[in-house]
Amino acid sequence: MLYLAVYDGKFDDIKTYLDAITEQTSSDFHRLHDNFCLYLFSFLIDLPEPYRTTAKNLKPKDYVQPNMKMKILASKQFWGDALTEKDKFDCTSIESLFIDLLLKKVASFQFAIIHKIFHYIDKEKFDRALLIINQEKQAHPLDDNLERLRIVLEDILFMERNNISSTIFASNTDSIELLLQCRNYNRARELLISNKIPVNKENVVGKKLLALIEYAIALKKSLIYRELFLQPDIENPFKKMQQSFEDGNINLACFYLIKHLKQKGLEEYYYLMENYIKICNERGYFCAYLGVLDELTPGYIVPVRHYIESLEIALRYQNFFEARLFLNIIEGAYSHNHSDIGSEELASILEDFRRKLASGEAQNCDQSFTIQPIN
Repeated sequence: MLYLAVYDGKFDDIKTYLDAITEQTSSDFHRLHDNFCLYLFSFLIDLPEPYRTTAKNLKPKDYVQPNMKMKILASKQFWGDALTEKDKFDCTSIESLFIDLLLKKVASFQFAIIHKIFHYIDKEKFDRALLIINQEKQAHPLDDNLERLRIVLEDILFMERNNISSTIFASNTDSIELLLQCRNYNRARELLISNKIPVNKENVVGKKLLALIEYAIALKKSLIYRELFLQPDIENPFKKMQQSFEDGNINLACFYLIKHLKQKGLEEYYYLMENYIKICNERGYFCAYLGVLDELTPGYIVPVRHYIESLEIALRYQNFFEARLFLNIIEGAYSHNHSDIGSEELASILEDFRRKLASGEAQNCDQSFTIQPIN
């Protein structure tokens, strides 16, 4: 029945079989097979929880047998190559036939998604292209090519919405991901043109990425020109905030942050951005806060569950300064009713974390002031 549902393209029917597929099994072969099916399903349907989280957290070791080249290629989302490798083997087992069908459906489905993204990029409807990519990212990890497109699309939309050129950060690297994250588009363009960065899928994605990079370069130039020559006397708190952050003056950055948020009618989210900027400064992530700032709109719901996970990690590694900042964000979301978690549940969670953090900070303080005996 599951085979027929996939064969007929009735992908929503897959959900009725998820419990049976994910049951614990004593056989390593069946465990790897079932995990691989779940991984492939995540490219076809919006999996319900907890299957979505399980599928998203699967690593290749969870579904790839040693020397199984087909699954290795599939784990990298090289669907055409995976199918070619699969066709080399004449295997008629039920499991093999089902995997063959799934791979073909996933390849066809992803091909259609990629071309829809390309269509929107060609029409310069970047928000729609980014929306599709982010929907994919929620379901499963993006492949390298889509992740590169996502980085540039986010920056283009950021510049267009704020009418200001994004900051270029120092980047002594030939990693295209890092170059794009640092907005060093000229160097990334050089690498793509010189073919030093390999691009799969017959270079189609590479050409699309190159076109986006050239668009971003032209946009940055036009915005810089306007900033320098057309609007010299207009105070721009956003740019001053960026410059203050880069100079390491966090207090001044926060001063301009509140002015920028007031201009946008978003001052109620100051608690979020103030603490997040301090976290970025602590970690040395000079671009990350810009992504959060760009997401802010009136009525924005803060992803508190994400910050709870970060708080737990900070406590686990006894990074109490960072833990306090994450707790500030969660408390702010609670008091402003911005949370994606219900008030009663979050109140209980907050009480528990306040106690844990206070205990950890007290122990850390005691250790700092312990008098060592003199030998």
